[in-house]
Amino acid sequence: MPTNRLRSLVCLMAALLVCLTAGCGRAEQSALQTALEEAGQSLLQRDADSLTDLEALSLLAAGLEVEASALSRLTGVLEPTSLSLPQLCRLIYLVEASGGDSRNHRGQDLVALLTARQQGNASFGFLEDSIFAATTLENVGASYSRDGVLRLLIEAQRPDGSFAQEGQLEGDLLLTGRALSLLACNRADSRAAVMIARAVDHLGTSDRLAAAGTPTLSTLILGLLDSGMAPSEPPLVTLSSRLLERRLEDGRFVATSEGEGEATAEALLAMEALVQGKSPWNTLMLRGSAVSITIRQREETLHLTGRFRLQEGDTALSATSRFCAMNDISFEYQMGEVISIGGLERNLAQRWTLTVNGQPDSPLDPPAPGDALVWTWQ
Repeated sequence: MPTNRLRSLVCLMAALLVCLTAGCGRAEQSALQTALEEAGQSLLQRDADSLTDLEALSLLAAGLEVEASALSRLTGVLEPTSLSLPQLCRLIYLVEASGGDSRNHRGQDLVALLTARQQGNASFGFLEDSIFAATTLENVGASYSRDGVLRLLIEAQRPDGSFAQEGQLEGDLLLTGRALSLLACNRADSRAAVMIARAVDHLGTSDRLAAAGTPTLSTLILGLLDSGMAPSEPPLVTLSSRLLERRLEDGRFVATSEGEGEATAEALLAMEALVQGKSPWNTLMLRGSAVSITIRQREETLHLTGRFRLQEGDTALSATSRFCAMNDISFEYQMGEVISIGGLERNLAQRWTLTVNGQPDSPLDPPAPGDALVWTWQ
């Protein structure tokens, strides 16, 4: 065959392969969008009196409206101190996601109640509870013993990269996915970055994914997205395909052969995350009226990114001032210019600069919900 004809044939085959791949990708996206919409509708059809906190959170994450009566029932807890730790965490998320203030909810500071549950060894109880509590506190911009929790995770990571409770020999897939979402909040810490890489490598080679149920599949999808993996990468494509296999004809999802449980809510969270590119656990509060704030000394992060709720009329300066006050960080400013943060004072050679979403900005400008504020001493 002449060289030019061979070259043309190869180019034609390559073009066909690209078209087929793109077509498959569009088909998968269409199936995902259909499943997402039908799962949301199936939850909306539920009686408001029987809707659970996780189901309400999944609806809010998908941008759907939850009946006021359901929100009132779910957030109107008279004695938050009596809640289990997961219930308290979900309450904080639900209050924030529905436009409330978890630091002053019906006269109760829910964030302070959660922070007070951290024990002397830095745990909040079982490792699963510690991960959920720390993720919640990261997203609400609260202080806690972050270093202590990171040390707990270092001890809990197995040689193969998975995570497990103390005494467990085999890694726990569900726990590994949740650990990834927390570690993603601390990726500026080299210890967290190493743990993320090891966990992602493990999930890429695990032979136990095929038997995973909906909650595990959903949690792994959330964790891998938070770790920085794109939805189009093979591990996430495989997981999303397996998740869709758990879908029933009426749009609900099944967890196991024994029943649905909250599988539909778990699946809805994962599918919305695939569309958004990041899990609701690390974006749900920011989608409301919160910003992220990071304080750095040149390339070193002094205070890892937190999430902080905006108030009406806030500027970047006023929001940062309140954030520092709540996190015991000294903060001084004068005439709209920062003098000192955390004891680092402006001088002739160095000063504090502000970027918003990567661009230089004025401290007196009002930030928008979801903005990333980074203060750098340089």
